Amino acid sequence: MYVNIRGFHFISAALPGTDSAVTLLASAASGAGYLQIVQIGSDKATVNISNVAVTPEPQPPAAQSNVPRTTAPQTPGDLVTQLQTQGRAVLHDLDFAVGATTLSSTVNPELATLAELLQARRGLRIAVVGHTDTEGGLQANINISRARAQAVRSALINTFNAPAAQIDAEGMGYLAPIASNLTPDGRDANRRVEVIVLSDDG
Repeated sequence: MYVNIRGFHFISAALPGTDSAVTLLASAASGAGYLQIVQIGSDKATVNISNVAVTPEPQPPAAQSNVPRTTAPQTPGDLVTQLQTQGRAVLHDLDFAVGATTLSSTVNPELATLAELLQARRGLRIAVVGHTDTEGGLQANINISRARAQAVRSALINTFNAPAAQIDAEGMGYLAPIASNLTPDGRDANRRVEVIVLSDDG
């Protein structure tokens, strides 16, 4: 059973009046989803464990391998919901040329929505954080991930009029992966820019 410690859900339940129980553990990684079901009950004197891996149909490779992207589509509404419930969200479809640290285009509904959220909630502070895969040295990856995060911050401020004091920008390089760097899909998922909520004073 694969467990992504940055992206999993767990629930357990017991049947009242009995000693029967069930637990569900769901985890996701780039290119696959995983589900573990554990059933417990003394009437059978057994513990049943089922592991299921779900892999979607293969997709054609991205034309630009260094462009930060994620596998699941997301609407601007999803972005706000994720920030409110999880405290973090990945920005999708940011247009960086291969090896570049400047945005090729700032046309992005998510950036517009994020700027509107910051304008409406002046007590909200966020950090824009860049991430890379493990190709290249650590310091070089930290530099490029920080520069991409700063480019997104600049776009939020200069293009979408977001309050500068509410936005920090930093780069983590390859130090915070969300998938394995041993596969092309994993490296693709790890090249990303995400938003993290630092504080929200209402």
